[in-house]
Amino acid sequence: MNLLQHYFFELLNTILLYKIEFGAFLIISYIFGKVYSSKTTCKIICGWGDFVLLLTSSLLITYVAFQLVYNNQYDQISDYLLIGSIVIFLISICLSASKNKDIMHVIISILTKIALLLLIPVLTALILLAMGSGKKDGRYRDGTQNNTRTAAVAGAGILMVVLIGSLVKTEE
Repeated sequence: MNLLQHYFFELLNTILLYKIEFGAFLIISYIFGKVYSSKTTCKIICGWGDFVLLLTSSLLITYVAFQLVYNNQYDQISDYLLIGSIVIFLISICLSASKNKDIMHVIISILTKIALLLLIPVLTALILLAMGSGKKDGRYRDGTQNNTRTAAVAGAGILMVVLIGSLVKTEE
C-alpha cells in the first residue's frame, strides 16, 4: 500500500466513522456559503468553467473512492486519477481565490466547495436513477406511463440547478 493510497483510505474510513458529524459540517458549510454568497459579493463558483472543474474533480474522487471501498481495488491509475482530481480542485480553488478579494470570502468559498465535492455525486446519482425510473409502457414516447421518467429527470435536474446552479456567479 503506497503512501497516497494509505492516506486516502484513512480519510475515507474517518469520514465513514464520523459520518454524522461530517455530514452536519458539510450541510452547515453549504447552507452558510449559499446564504453568504447571496447576500455579499462572495463568489463560490466563478462561472461555468469553474463549475466544470468542480464537477470533474468531484466525479473523479467519487470514482476512486468507489473503487477502493466497494471493489477493494486501488492501482496506479487510481493514483493518477486521485492526483488529477486534487490538482483540478486546487485550480478551482485558485480561480475562486483570484476572484474573491476578501480572505473571508476565500475561506467560505473553499468550505462550500468541499461540501459540493460530496453533493455533486449525490445529485448526479439522483439524475441517473431518475433516468431509469418509471413503468414501461410502449404507448408513450419516452416508454413510461404518464411521463413518470420525464418528471423524475426534470425534478432531479431542477434540484441540481437550485442547489448548485444558484452558486454560480459569472462576470458582471
